Amino acid sequence: MSLIQHAECLKPADVIGSLASLDSFGADNVLYYGLAAIDAIGEQAENHNLMQITAFCAIVYGTLGLGWFSFSRLPKDHEKRDTFELGLLCITFMSMSAGMAILNKALVSTLKTPSLITAAQMVMAVVALTCMSFQQLMESNPRQLLMWLIIPGLFAAILISSSYTYQFISLSLLTVVRNLAPLVSLTAETLLMPKEKAPAVNVLSVCSILIMLVGASVYAGSLASFSVVGILLAVLNLCLAITENMTSRRLLTEECNGLPLQICTLVNNFFWVDSNTCDGFPHG
Repeated sequence: MSLIQHAECLKPADVIGSLASLDSFGADNVLYYGLAAIDAIGEQAENHNLMQITAFCAIVYGTLGLGWFSFSRLPKDHEKRDTFELGLLCITFMSMSAGMAILNKALVSTLKTPSLITAAQMVMAVVALTCMSFQQLMESNPRQLLMWLIIPGLFAAILISSSYTYQFISLSLLTVVRNLAPLVSLTAETLLMPKEKAPAVNVLSVCSILIMLVGASVYAGSLASFSVVGILLAVLNLCLAITENMTSRRLLTEECNGLPLQICTLVNNFFWVDSNTCDGFPHG
């Protein structure tokens, strides 16, 4: 067995103990064993991170599952059933969004391939939605499907830009930037949407947005340093998300009104995967 192979088989404690007696080592030996120790410690850190993520998923989604099970046992005529369902839907959306962001951050940090990660997620979504909604897809209006093709490019750009952003800034900072979306979207919707569909602007809504802005400023002020490139990517991701949401809302209420949401999601995922398969799945 070569010296490098031997070093790679050692546990961190063995390597560190060996390094304590440097008199018996040459310079090359110290270098080899030192690199092996770094690799082994890094592997242990990744395993610890995986355990934390697994615990998070088990606790959060286990509790969520119990909540939905309890809801299913409620009588159909329970007076608070609709309220409970709405609350569970909001909590489920929040939990799934948080879980996806945490897992994506971990994957990007480990694999360094944002585009490939995004493509893998989209392939799984295409397979699942095709199995469940193939009949609806065949019955959908071709003109509406063609109109909806505006969205997949924006949808893919959101996913990829967020994955690249994870390489430069923390998940917390990206979340803070995303929380400023109402500051832009409320202004844009008020100016661009028809009056009957424009959001209501009142004192409470303006105060809530100002609180978001103050919170973001306080958080940013507490940071010792941050990546300018990461912030620019986060702002780009924010703008893409607002554009995609507003365009989707317009199409679903006007030109594509009646097109099932699961078909829209299937089209979003399928056309991005199809285009990137031809390009060989660009890696980050």
